Amino acid sequence: TLGEITLQEGETWFSDRVQQLFPHAAVLQAWHIQAYAGIALKSAQGETVGICSVLFKRPLTNMDKVMGLLRLLAPLAGRELARERCEKDLDS
Repeated sequence: TLGEITLQEGETWFSDRVQQLFPHAAVLQAWHIQAYAGIALKSAQGETVGICSVLFKRPLTNMDKVMGLLRLLAPLAGRELARERCEKDLDS
């Protein structure tokens, strides 16, 4: 799946034809998705804690800008997600 590839590779992008590349991903078909960008979210310790992905209904020619933005935001989002999970674990 797209999520599994993103987790394995750290980041993944497909600027066009993502439906054809992943024909069994029902959400891509249902939402008419043509392009995908995703990045793994990591804690401050480097542990993968999630994925941030963006889906597009048309092909993209400027995927470098999208990935640049995801690379900028991913460290902040990853640390925040890890912090929230830690707080939740402490409350349990």
